[in-house]
Amino acid sequence: MADPLTLPFNIAASTACKRATAITGITDGILAWGANKAGRVVRDDERSFPHGYYQAHVSAGEQEEAEVFWEKYGVKSSDFIVSYFGAVNSRHEFSVVIDAAKALLINYPQLKFVICGSGDHLQKVRDSAKEAKNVIVPGWVPKLEMEGLARMSSLGLAPYKSEKNYLESVPTKAIEYFSHGLPVISSLKGRLANVLFQEQCGVTYENGSWQSLVDSIVDLLRNPMRLRSLGENSERLFKQEYDGSRVYGDMATHLEGIVDQFPKMPGI
Repeated sequence: MADPLTLPFNIAASTACKRATAITGITDGILAWGANKAGRVVRDDERSFPHGYYQAHVSAGEQEEAEVFWEKYGVKSSDFIVSYFGAVNSRHEFSVVIDAAKALLINYPQLKFVICGSGDHLQKVRDSAKEAKNVIVPGWVPKLEMEGLARMSSLGLAPYKSEKNYLESVPTKAIEYFSHGLPVISSLKGRLANVLFQEQCGVTYENGSWQSLVDSIVDLLRNPMRLRSLGENSERLFKQEYDGSRVYGDMATHLEGIVDQFPKMPGI
């Protein structure tokens, strides 16, 4: 039986897809979903395009400024830093992260978790982190300081709940980490987990399990060669698949091809 709450949205999606000249999506799975809503299969002239991201340039002087900024929070470039940048809301399992941090504090004092961003759960996360000296929650930070922290970090954290809406996608947060050559440590099942495993650019831990997160981090702490390899693969994958200049250039060419299938209107 159809859910009465989502029925209007499903009808609207089906109508839009049926009327569309062509359909695209951020993954092949989402493209197939759109074609299914239109009551057909994916056509030869339809393809998916991932989210693209543009790498930021940070000068040596700017990086030095950023490191001075983070030293005020007790975060140094010599630390093993696990960073998060983004929304601080109920779609993420920050309680798992904080519990893992507490468990790691005694044996790994050089390990720091830095959670940057804003959202309706920010104060809750800050309150929980008061008991974990290795968790830093500065809230929103300027782009320069965020970019500087990324260059200081060892891992990019993606503590998503495995909700249906995310399972077929590679979140932009992971792509941002790829752009910095950071291995991704994620709890999201589905498409992202497959990418991390197949491309060997990160690891996936179990939703709701602080012990699984601890085990994953300790394994990488004890295996610096593997950590380095994951980072190199992350950077390679970004350049091949997610670099904004390539992704959006290809997408523009594709869309122009769709438009060129139709007669031009007079005066255009």
